[in-house]
Amino acid sequence: MSSSTNGCTLSSQGSSISDINTDEECDNFLAADESTYIGDNHRESILRDSRPAYNFHQFIPSAHHPLNLARWFATGAAADEPSMSDVEVDENTRKAARMLSLLREYKVRFGMPSRGGPRDEQWVLTELCRGLYSGGTPLWTLKPVMSKAAEGMTGARGVEFSLFPRSAFVFAPTSGATIMFSIQRGFNISTLTQMEKVLVRLASFATNTRSVHNVEADSPKVAVLMRAARGKSTQFGLKYHQEALSKEILDLASEGMGLFYLVSQAEEMQTKAADNKQVQCFWEVTPSIKELFSRLATIEADRAIEAIREKHDSQVLYPWAVLLLFRFVSSAGAAGLWFSASWLDMIVAGIMGAVVGMLEG
Repeated sequence: MSSSTNGCTLSSQGSSISDINTDEECDNFLAADESTYIGDNHRESILRDSRPAYNFHQFIPSAHHPLNLARWFATGAAADEPSMSDVEVDENTRKAARMLSLLREYKVRFGMPSRGGPRDEQWVLTELCRGLYSGGTPLWTLKPVMSKAAEGMTGARGVEFSLFPRSAFVFAPTSGATIMFSIQRGFNISTLTQMEKVLVRLASFATNTRSVHNVEADSPKVAVLMRAARGKSTQFGLKYHQEALSKEILDLASEGMGLFYLVSQAEEMQTKAADNKQVQCFWEVTPSIKELFSRLATIEADRAIEAIREKHDSQVLYPWAVLLLFRFVSSAGAAGLWFSASWLDMIVAGIMGAVVGMLEG
Protein backbone atom coordinates (compact mmCIF):
# COMPACT_ATOMS: atom_id res chain seq x y z
CA MET A 1 0.00 0.00 0.00
CA SER A 2 1.37 3.42 -0.84
CA SER A 3 0.37 7.06 -0.61
CA SER A 4 1.41 10.00 -2.78
CA THR A 5 2.37 13.37 -1.28
CA ASN A 6 3.69 16.40 -3.17
CA GLY A 7 4.36 14.26 -6.22
CA CYS A 8 6.50 11.72 -4.33
CA THR A 9 5.31 8.18 -3.77
CA LEU A 10 5.69 6.99 -0.19
CA SER A 11 5.64 3.31 0.55
CA SER A 12 4.33 2.19 3.91
CA GLN A 13 6.52 -0.84 3.49
CA GLY A 14 9.54 1.48 3.40
CA SER A 15 12.56 1.29 1.16
CA SER A 16 16.04 -0.08 1.62
CA ILE A 17 19.05 2.19 1.71
CA SER A 18 20.61 0.08 -1.01
CA ASP A 19 17.86 1.20 -3.41
CA ILE A 20 19.38 4.69 -3.73
CA ASN A 21 21.27 5.09 -6.98
CA THR A 22 21.44 8.81 -7.74
CA ASP A 23 21.99 12.07 -5.86
CA GLU A 24 18.45 13.18 -6.75
CA GLU A 25 17.07 10.20 -4.88
CA CYS A 26 18.67 11.41 -1.65
CA ASP A 27 15.80 13.83 -1.09
CA ASN A 28 13.29 11.04 -1.70
CA PHE A 29 14.94 8.64 0.69
CA LEU A 30 12.69 9.32 3.68
CA ALA A 31 12.79 7.10 6.70
CA ALA A 32 11.72 6.81 10.31
CA ASP A 33 11.01 4.17 12.95
CA GLU A 34 7.48 3.50 14.08
CA SER A 35 6.72 5.56 17.16
CA THR A 36 3.75 6.12 19.37
CA TYR A 37 1.61 9.18 18.84
CA ILE A 38 2.80 12.06 21.02
CA GLY A 39 0.04 14.63 20.68
CA ASP A 40 -0.52 17.72 18.59
CA ASN A 41 -0.45 20.64 21.00
CA HIS A 42 3.08 21.13 22.33
CA ARG A 43 3.05 24.91 22.59
CA GLU A 44 4.35 24.83 26.17
CA SER A 45 6.25 21.55 25.98
CA ILE A 46 9.57 23.32 26.52
CA LEU A 47 8.24 25.15 29.55
CA ARG A 48 6.87 21.96 31.14
CA ASP A 49 10.28 20.26 31.03
CA SER A 50 11.29 19.95 34.68
CA ARG A 51 14.81 18.71 34.03
CA PRO A 52 17.66 21.11 34.84
CA ALA A 53 18.83 23.11 31.84
CA TYR A 54 22.47 22.77 32.84
CA ASN A 55 23.96 19.40 33.82
CA PHE A 56 26.78 20.56 36.07
CA HIS A 57 27.97 16.98 36.65
CA GLN A 58 29.07 16.89 33.02
CA PHE A 59 31.13 20.08 33.18
CA ILE A 60 32.37 20.50 36.75
CA PRO A 61 36.21 20.50 36.82
CA SER A 62 38.34 18.47 39.15
CA ALA A 63 38.34 19.55 42.80
CA HIS A 64 42.15 19.24 42.75
CA HIS A 65 42.29 22.53 40.82
CA PRO A 66 40.61 25.19 43.00
CA LEU A 67 41.27 27.95 40.45
CA ASN A 68 39.49 26.05 37.69
CA LEU A 69 36.67 25.22 40.09
CA ALA A 70 36.27 28.92 40.97
CA ARG A 71 36.33 29.85 37.27
CA TRP A 72 33.63 27.29 36.50
CA PHE A 73 31.50 28.53 39.42
CA ALA A 74 31.73 32.13 38.17
CA THR A 75 31.42 31.63 34.41
CA GLY A 76 30.10 28.10 33.87
CA ALA A 77 33.06 27.27 31.62
CA ALA A 78 35.12 24.22 32.49
CA ALA A 79 38.89 24.33 32.05
CA ASP A 80 39.09 20.53 32.13
CA GLU A 81 37.27 19.62 28.93
CA PRO A 82 34.85 16.74 29.55
CA SER A 83 34.71 13.97 26.99
CA MET A 84 31.96 11.77 25.59
CA SER A 85 32.16 8.01 25.68
CA ASP A 86 31.88 5.82 22.58
CA VAL A 87 28.48 4.59 23.77
CA GLU A 88 27.20 8.16 23.97
CA VAL A 89 28.63 8.95 20.53
CA ASP A 90 26.85 5.91 19.06
CA GLU A 91 23.57 6.92 20.70
CA ASN A 92 23.88 10.49 19.43
CA THR A 93 24.58 9.19 15.93
CA ARG A 94 21.43 7.06 15.98
CA LYS A 95 19.38 10.05 17.13
CA ALA A 96 20.90 12.21 14.39
CA ALA A 97 20.03 9.59 11.75
CA ARG A 98 16.44 9.48 12.91
CA MET A 99 16.29 13.29 13.00
CA LEU A 100 17.45 13.52 9.37
CA SER A 101 14.94 10.88 8.30
CA LEU A 102 12.07 12.69 9.98
CA LEU A 103 13.13 16.04 8.52
CA ARG A 104 13.03 14.58 5.02
CA GLU A 105 9.66 13.01 5.75
CA TYR A 106 8.31 16.34 7.04
CA LYS A 107 9.52 18.12 3.91
CA VAL A 108 7.70 15.70 1.61
CA ARG A 109 4.48 15.39 3.64
CA PHE A 110 3.99 19.00 4.74
CA GLY A 111 6.39 21.12 2.72
CA MET A 112 8.19 24.23 4.00
CA PRO A 113 6.35 26.11 6.78
CA SER A 114 5.28 29.63 5.92
CA ARG A 115 6.24 30.86 9.37
CA GLY A 116 9.68 30.83 10.95
CA GLY A 117 11.38 33.06 8.38
CA PRO A 118 13.89 35.89 8.96
CA ARG A 119 11.30 38.23 10.47
CA ASP A 120 10.21 35.61 13.01
CA GLU A 121 13.85 34.78 13.77
CA GLN A 122 14.48 38.46 14.50
CA TRP A 123 11.46 38.63 16.80
CA VAL A 124 12.52 35.52 18.73
CA LEU A 125 16.08 36.78 19.28
CA THR A 126 15.01 40.25 20.41
CA GLU A 127 12.24 39.02 22.72
CA LEU A 128 14.48 36.32 24.16
CA CYS A 129 17.21 38.87 24.87
CA ARG A 130 14.68 41.26 26.44
CA GLY A 131 13.18 38.52 28.59
CA LEU A 132 16.50 37.24 29.90
CA TYR A 133 17.82 40.74 30.66
CA SER A 134 14.59 41.83 32.37
CA GLY A 135 14.67 38.59 34.34
CA GLY A 136 18.05 39.46 35.83
CA THR A 137 20.69 37.90 33.55
CA PRO A 138 24.00 39.83 33.73
CA LEU A 139 25.20 41.42 30.48
CA TRP A 140 28.52 39.58 30.54
CA THR A 141 26.68 36.25 30.65
CA LEU A 142 23.94 37.17 28.19
CA LYS A 143 26.13 37.97 25.20
CA PRO A 144 27.79 34.57 24.58
CA VAL A 145 24.69 32.49 25.26
CA MET A 146 22.57 34.63 22.93
CA SER A 147 25.15 34.11 20.17
CA LYS A 148 24.95 30.35 20.71
CA ALA A 149 21.14 30.43 20.68
CA ALA A 150 21.22 32.37 17.40
CA GLU A 151 23.54 29.75 15.92
CA GLY A 152 21.26 26.93 17.07
CA MET A 153 18.19 28.58 15.55
CA THR A 154 19.62 29.87 12.27
CA GLY A 155 22.83 27.89 11.75
CA ALA A 156 24.75 31.17 11.34
CA ARG A 157 27.94 31.50 13.34
CA GLY A 158 29.29 34.83 14.49
CA VAL A 159 25.98 36.53 15.30
CA GLU A 160 27.24 39.41 17.43
CA PHE A 161 25.28 41.01 20.26
CA SER A 162 26.36 44.42 21.57
CA LEU A 163 24.54 44.95 24.85
CA PHE A 164 24.20 48.17 26.81
CA PRO A 165 22.16 48.96 29.94
CA ARG A 166 19.10 50.15 27.98
CA SER A 167 19.68 49.12 24.36
CA ALA A 168 21.11 46.29 22.33
CA PHE A 169 22.43 45.73 18.80
CA VAL A 170 22.48 42.49 16.85
CA PHE A 171 24.64 42.00 13.79
CA ALA A 172 23.75 39.03 11.58
CA PRO A 173 26.57 38.08 9.18
CA THR A 174 24.23 36.23 6.82
CA SER A 175 22.11 39.28 6.01
CA GLY A 176 24.61 41.99 6.92
CA ALA A 177 21.87 43.82 8.83
CA THR A 178 22.23 45.42 12.24
CA ILE A 179 19.15 45.49 14.45
CA MET A 180 18.73 47.84 17.40
CA PHE A 181 16.15 47.28 20.13
CA SER A 182 15.52 48.48 23.66
CA ILE A 183 16.06 46.41 26.80
CA GLN A 184 15.23 47.15 30.41
CA ARG A 185 16.83 45.83 33.56
CA GLY A 186 14.64 43.95 36.00
CA PHE A 187 14.53 40.88 38.20
CA ASN A 188 11.81 38.29 37.73
CA ILE A 189 12.94 34.80 38.62
CA SER A 190 9.84 33.23 37.04
CA THR A 191 10.39 34.89 33.65
CA LEU A 192 14.12 34.17 33.83
CA THR A 193 13.53 30.46 34.49
CA GLN A 194 11.11 30.10 31.58
CA MET A 195 13.20 32.12 29.12
CA GLU A 196 16.29 30.12 30.08
CA LYS A 197 14.56 26.93 28.93
CA VAL A 198 13.89 28.46 25.52
CA LEU A 199 17.48 29.71 25.30
CA VAL A 200 19.05 26.37 26.21
CA ARG A 201 16.73 24.54 23.83
CA LEU A 202 17.83 26.73 20.91
CA ALA A 203 21.52 26.57 21.85
CA SER A 204 21.40 22.76 22.09
CA PHE A 205 20.64 22.59 18.35
CA ALA A 206 24.25 23.71 17.74
CA THR A 207 25.89 21.42 20.31
CA ASN A 208 26.23 17.71 20.97
CA THR A 209 24.67 17.99 24.45
CA ARG A 210 21.38 19.16 25.91
CA SER A 211 23.00 22.44 26.95
CA VAL A 212 24.84 25.50 25.63
CA HIS A 213 28.30 23.89 25.60
CA ASN A 214 29.84 21.16 23.48
CA VAL A 215 31.53 18.11 24.93
CA GLU A 216 34.67 16.78 23.27
CA ALA A 217 33.77 13.67 21.29
CA ASP A 218 35.37 11.52 18.63
CA SER A 219 33.78 11.44 15.21
CA PRO A 220 31.53 8.39 14.68
CA LYS A 221 33.20 5.39 13.08
CA VAL A 222 32.19 4.25 9.59
CA ALA A 223 30.45 1.17 10.96
CA VAL A 224 28.40 3.35 13.32
CA LEU A 225 27.40 5.69 10.48
CA MET A 226 26.32 2.77 8.31
CA ARG A 227 24.44 1.02 11.13
CA ALA A 228 22.66 4.25 12.15
CA ALA A 229 21.65 5.05 8.55
CA ARG A 230 20.35 1.54 7.85
CA GLY A 231 18.77 1.01 11.24
CA LYS A 232 16.75 4.24 11.07
CA SER A 233 15.89 4.03 7.38
CA THR A 234 13.45 1.19 6.97
CA GLN A 235 9.94 2.64 7.07
CA PHE A 236 7.93 5.82 7.43
CA GLY A 237 6.63 7.14 10.72
CA LEU A 238 3.21 7.91 9.29
CA LYS A 239 1.60 7.85 12.75
CA TYR A 240 2.85 11.38 13.37
CA HIS A 241 0.71 14.45 12.88
CA GLN A 242 2.45 17.62 11.77
CA GLU A 243 2.91 19.12 15.24
CA ALA A 244 4.01 15.83 16.76
CA LEU A 245 6.49 15.22 13.94
CA SER A 246 7.99 18.68 14.46
CA LYS A 247 8.31 18.06 18.20
CA GLU A 248 10.01 14.69 17.67
CA ILE A 249 12.53 16.26 15.27
CA LEU A 250 13.44 19.04 17.70
CA ASP A 251 13.55 16.69 20.69
CA LEU A 252 16.03 14.45 18.89
CA ALA A 253 18.17 17.46 17.96
CA SER A 254 18.13 18.76 21.53
CA GLU A 255 18.80 15.45 23.26
CA GLY A 256 21.67 14.35 21.05
CA MET A 257 23.56 15.82 18.14
CA GLY A 258 21.99 19.12 17.09
CA LEU A 259 21.46 19.62 13.37
CA PHE A 260 23.89 22.52 13.08
CA TYR A 261 26.48 20.62 15.11
CA LEU A 262 25.94 17.77 12.65
CA VAL A 263 26.48 20.19 9.76
CA SER A 264 29.87 21.14 11.21
CA GLN A 265 30.81 17.44 11.35
CA ALA A 266 29.16 16.41 8.08
CA GLU A 267 32.22 16.81 5.86
CA GLU A 268 34.34 14.54 8.05
CA MET A 269 31.51 12.00 8.30
CA GLN A 270 30.98 11.95 4.53
CA THR A 271 34.72 11.53 3.98
CA LYS A 272 34.70 8.47 6.22
CA ALA A 273 31.79 7.03 4.24
CA ALA A 274 33.27 7.90 0.83
CA ASP A 275 33.33 4.24 -0.20
CA ASN A 276 29.60 3.87 0.37
CA LYS A 277 27.58 6.22 -1.83
CA GLN A 278 24.29 5.39 -0.13
CA VAL A 279 25.56 6.16 3.39
CA GLN A 280 27.32 9.31 2.17
CA CYS A 281 24.08 10.42 0.55
CA PHE A 282 22.10 9.75 3.71
CA TRP A 283 24.33 11.99 5.88
CA GLU A 284 24.23 14.89 3.42
CA VAL A 285 22.40 17.90 4.87
CA THR A 286 20.99 19.99 2.03
CA PRO A 287 20.23 23.74 2.31
CA SER A 288 16.49 23.06 2.19
CA ILE A 289 16.77 20.71 5.17
CA LYS A 290 18.72 23.35 7.09
CA GLU A 291 16.07 25.95 6.34
CA LEU A 292 13.27 23.57 7.32
CA PHE A 293 14.90 22.80 10.65
CA SER A 294 15.56 26.50 11.28
CA ARG A 295 11.92 27.34 10.65
CA LEU A 296 10.68 24.56 12.93
CA ALA A 297 13.00 25.71 15.71
CA THR A 298 11.90 29.32 15.26
CA ILE A 299 8.20 28.44 15.31
CA GLU A 300 8.61 26.43 18.51
CA ALA A 301 10.56 29.21 20.24
CA ASP A 302 8.03 31.79 19.02
CA ARG A 303 5.15 29.85 20.55
CA ALA A 304 6.98 29.30 23.83
CA ILE A 305 7.83 33.00 24.20
CA GLU A 306 4.23 33.97 23.42
CA ALA A 307 3.06 31.58 26.15
CA ILE A 308 5.51 33.13 28.61
CA ARG A 309 4.32 36.64 27.75
CA GLU A 310 0.67 35.69 28.15
CA LYS A 311 1.36 34.05 31.49
CA HIS A 312 3.37 37.06 32.66
CA ASP A 313 0.66 39.54 31.61
CA SER A 314 -2.10 37.60 33.35
CA GLN A 315 -0.10 36.62 36.42
CA VAL A 316 -0.82 38.37 39.72
CA LEU A 317 2.33 38.21 41.84
CA TYR A 318 0.78 39.57 45.03
CA PRO A 319 -2.84 39.92 46.19
CA TRP A 320 -4.19 43.48 46.35
CA ALA A 321 -4.35 43.35 50.17
CA VAL A 322 -0.63 42.58 50.37
CA LEU A 323 0.18 45.42 47.99
CA LEU A 324 -1.84 47.85 50.09
CA LEU A 325 -0.03 46.65 53.20
CA PHE A 326 3.34 47.20 51.53
CA ARG A 327 2.35 50.73 50.50
CA PHE A 328 1.03 51.52 53.97
CA VAL A 329 4.19 50.32 55.72
CA SER A 330 6.58 51.99 53.26
CA SER A 331 4.76 55.35 53.37
CA ALA A 332 4.46 55.31 57.15
CA GLY A 333 8.10 54.24 57.56
CA ALA A 334 9.35 56.93 55.19
CA ALA A 335 7.43 59.62 57.09
CA GLY A 336 8.87 58.52 60.42
CA LEU A 337 12.42 57.91 59.23
CA TRP A 338 13.00 60.91 57.00
CA PHE A 339 10.65 63.53 58.43
CA SER A 340 10.57 62.54 62.14
CA ALA A 341 6.78 62.35 61.97
CA SER A 342 4.68 61.50 64.97
CA TRP A 343 2.80 58.22 65.23
CA LEU A 344 -0.41 59.93 64.13
CA ASP A 345 1.34 61.50 61.12
CA MET A 346 2.84 58.12 60.19
CA ILE A 347 -0.61 56.50 60.22
CA VAL A 348 -2.03 59.27 58.04
CA ALA A 349 0.91 58.97 55.63
CA GLY A 350 0.40 55.21 55.46
CA ILE A 351 -3.29 55.59 54.68
CA MET A 352 -2.58 58.15 51.97
CA GLY A 353 0.04 55.86 50.43
CA ALA A 354 -2.50 53.00 50.34
CA VAL A 355 -5.13 55.29 48.78
CA VAL A 356 -2.70 56.41 46.07
CA GLY A 357 -1.93 52.76 45.36
CA MET A 358 -5.63 51.97 44.98
CA LEU A 359 -6.14 54.90 42.59
CA GLU A 360 -3.16 53.80 40.44
CA GLY A 361 -4.69 50.33 40.20
